[in-house]
Amino acid sequence: MSVAAVAAVVAVVASAPAPAQASASASAAASASSSASACGSLRALRLPDTIIARAETVVAAGKGHSSYCRVVAGIRPVPGSTIGIEVWMPLAAWNGKFLGLGTGGWGGQIPTADLSRGLARGYAVGASDTGHVDARGGGDFAVGHPEQVIDFGYRATHEMTLAARAVLSAFYGRSAQSNYFDGCSTGGREGLMEAQRYPADYDAILARSPDTSVTHEDAGGL
Repeated sequence: MSVAAVAAVVAVVASAPAPAQASASASAAASASSSASACGSLRALRLPDTIIARAETVVAAGKGHSSYCRVVAGIRPVPGSTIGIEVWMPLAAWNGKFLGLGTGGWGGQIPTADLSRGLARGYAVGASDTGHVDARGGGDFAVGHPEQVIDFGYRATHEMTLAARAVLSAFYGRSAQSNYFDGCSTGGREGLMEAQRYPADYDAILARSPDTSVTHEDAGGL
């Protein structure tokens, strides 16, 4: 065999993955494929008063980010109430815990930046839009919509929590070992309302700078 032929054979052998390496890569690929399939199947999950609109795998955008299963749903517990929620669940390295997140101001939107931070720490995370959609964060939604006021006050957080915990149990095949809530300002108030009305929802609550004097504050601003 010529020197050139030997060199070619050596190059091919050197570039081939070791058996253990190849097995690990194949196993990881199979696991990722299985997780993606499990994520998509959540579209068919049936929960009380809940319609799951999207269940999709989001691939990590770069180093330091995690691929995850994103579930978008709407909850209609009573006429006049539509609560938007999102649940994000890491495909790998889940820490076994659920982190519910609060909103700020008048709510009206999903706090995606907070969801991203929680996800990066290994949590399955969930949040609501507080029962209405308003990117400006104003309080106009309350006029003529008493059920949306109730959603904003306490119901949206509770309904999100129940649905999110059911979704992650279906996805992972087991419940979270611990359930935490974190919120600031309006989110802090949501945390206190959870503790008072639904103490079984969370094992621990971080209620930062809770906005508990809404009536006085808004009346003072008139």
